[in-house]
Amino acid sequence: MGKGIHTRGLWDTTREIGLDWKTNRATFKRNMVKVPTPTEMMIGIQEEKWRRVKMEDVEFRIEINCPVALTVEAARNVEAQCKPKWRITRIALQRLGPNVFECKIGIDARDISQENHADLIAFRDAFLSLLALIALVPVRPLIKGTFTFPLGNNKSVQLSLGPMNYTFPEKPILTFRPVVEGLGFDESYRTAIWFIWQAINSSEPVHRFANLAISYELIVGQDSPVTGSRPPRCNTCGTDATQCPKCQAEVKVPFTLRERAKFLFAEHELLDDFIYFRNRIFHGGVTEVITKASRDLAELNTGLLVNARNYFSQKLGLEQIDSSEIGPAINIPDIIVTIFLEANPE
Repeated sequence: MGKGIHTRGLWDTTREIGLDWKTNRATFKRNMVKVPTPTEMMIGIQEEKWRRVKMEDVEFRIEINCPVALTVEAARNVEAQCKPKWRITRIALQRLGPNVFECKIGIDARDISQENHADLIAFRDAFLSLLALIALVPVRPLIKGTFTFPLGNNKSVQLSLGPMNYTFPEKPILTFRPVVEGLGFDESYRTAIWFIWQAINSSEPVHRFANLAISYELIVGQDSPVTGSRPPRCNTCGTDATQCPKCQAEVKVPFTLRERAKFLFAEHELLDDFIYFRNRIFHGGVTEVITKASRDLAELNTGLLVNARNYFSQKLGLEQIDSSEIGPAINIPDIIVTIFLEANPE
């Protein structure tokens, strides 16, 4: 072998990767650094003072099924043009089997707290979704993920986001007639039901609501008796502006989603809440909803699931249900398991 990069992860005499947090640009210095093999990559992103004083980071670990191939080049020329919410100190992917990887990520301990469980889940979901977007492949978690927080004196605490497999009370299927009936639906209904399925499988309130909102829009577009457009209305006095004041041409605007969706909601309050959260989430208020209204949104999701199921029950020959039918299999409680660890002093 010649100079430079050897195979099998031996040695590279070129440069070491680091990140200057003041400029957010990668810095390089010549050094003897180990080259990651295709089965294990390490991206070192460190603040300069961390080179002089050893500081422990928070480690996130998860196992995933993901058809990706790792390359040495992925660990080079790392640049950050932003100030991320979570500053990453290292990333390691180790192949455990075909399409199966163990991921370990170091997080600056100042950017994440063991008390904020919602933030832990948000980090996990952000990492997995970014990985899927970058490689454009399915990324399926095999475990919920763990965070290990250093406590000092060779002690740490590990938080697990919960088990993957749950056992719940079983609900009987009395007849397969609704399945046969549903296979006769047109593409609009089938797509709407697909998004309801995704909502049921999503445990996070915002993710569940986003899927439900798309489903509701598809149903409204298919079945609403209110179509077309109307004259714009003054928000103060309620008067319709039927003509342009300058050229007298007729003026019309599409009916609002609230007006078109009334047929779908027997409860006016449920419609009000649906429109409110739809506007907040889809018009820039996701962060505020997550931090201040996650519980309210979770309750709304239950009502929306029941409402959508009852709407389709009329077409599938099913009995109407209420919110008491939505059990823990859908509204899975947050399970955070805490384990205290103590390492043997070296």
